[in-house]
Amino acid sequence: MPDALPNNIEILDHFKFMWDGTSDSYRFVVLQGGAGSGKSKAICQRLVYMFLTYADINIYVVRANSPALVRSVYLGKDPSIVEELQIWGCPAYDWLNKSEKTITNPQNGSRFTFIGLDDPEKIKSINANYVWIEEATELNVDKFNQLDLRLRRDNPVPGKINQMFISYNPISYNNWVIRTFHTNVPPEREPQIYRSFTNFTQNKYVKLENAKNWLSTAENNEMFYQTYILGVPGVPMGQIYQNISFESSDRWPLEVWDVRPYYGIDWGFIDPMVLVECRNYDGKLYVRCLYHETERKTADLIKYMKSIGINATNEIYYDSAEADRGAELLSAGFIAYKAMKNIKAGISYCQSIPIIFDDSGETGDRASKEILGYTWEKDPDNQDKYIDEPIETDNHVADALRYAAFTRHLRSVEVSTGKLELNNVKDWLDKKMFNPQKGGQGVFSPY
Repeated sequence: MPDALPNNIEILDHFKFMWDGTSDSYRFVVLQGGAGSGKSKAICQRLVYMFLTYADINIYVVRANSPALVRSVYLGKDPSIVEELQIWGCPAYDWLNKSEKTITNPQNGSRFTFIGLDDPEKIKSINANYVWIEEATELNVDKFNQLDLRLRRDNPVPGKINQMFISYNPISYNNWVIRTFHTNVPPEREPQIYRSFTNFTQNKYVKLENAKNWLSTAENNEMFYQTYILGVPGVPMGQIYQNISFESSDRWPLEVWDVRPYYGIDWGFIDPMVLVECRNYDGKLYVRCLYHETERKTADLIKYMKSIGINATNEIYYDSAEADRGAELLSAGFIAYKAMKNIKAGISYCQSIPIIFDDSGETGDRASKEILGYTWEKDPDNQDKYIDEPIETDNHVADALRYAAFTRHLRSVEVSTGKLELNNVKDWLDKKMFNPQKGGQGVFSPY
């Protein structure tokens, strides 16, 4: 522990790894925890210490959007960087430039910059020594990758490396944070990650009233219990496709791309118009959302489909409720079929196979969030339970996926059944009706 801490600053035991050198050699310091574990406070303390004692460092504090950033780790309470600076005896508001969202230390030139990532262009201006991503699950993997690329400024502190601090409540096993830092880590990244797992029971300063409220909520909400009490990821309550996992398509097996794709369309205009691509390989369904746009006409989608090489060799399944749009597909030269719309049977089929969904890019991000939010309707008499009916909002990607996968499955069953029946007839003709003893070759007999 450093000697320069003010007397009123206490570092909790479960976060001393950030002070005793344990995590200093890791590029990614990942703090996963439940509510009230103190992880955000711990990062505030560490970054404020670095800001005050390291000269000429650039620290960026980011969240998914600006309003949330301002209310929390920028100007909020318990904790925030501005509040923590005041606790350490610094004139934070004198050093603050509100128009630029920066705090500059006049004594050593170090700087905090606060950025909401709702404007993607803001990422391009980052040139960092240290980055803190608060509530990282709100972001997507593409924004994380951009931040990682911009963690590249020469570190002016001898013996120190650039680092990213990542804090979050683990909302789902399918979230990019869990996949990136826990369950699907590339071998080259593994040595760069320091992981911390905490919950409120380790924080002696947690308010009793808060703890009671959390425990009360958790009594009837398994997802809340997993995420905010235990601090471990779970499956969102009521989620329909619990058999789905997310992975950037550039990491799919090469053999997937040798399989001929087929497509599903959910029409829209005010709601998104959606086009998904499906490929069946090795008992799994690989899915990409290629088109997820509002205020688009059928002609716009057709133009897009032709631009990416979809043609008469690809099967397309569309919402049969809008037959005129299907006719436009046929007129444009596509092979298009009306989708089977037995919703529950379609869901049941799609639940029966592993689905690998591409969440890369802006379209993949929008689509993956939508399909993660595809849940059963809540019971109107008990909001903690669900009924056997899917929601009717934000279901466009799920519908397009079901149209393609389920209808193609039914068509393949029909084809295979047809072949079986034909073989049975042939066997019957060979064994029962064709009788060479009565009339020789080529003569049929019912006896």
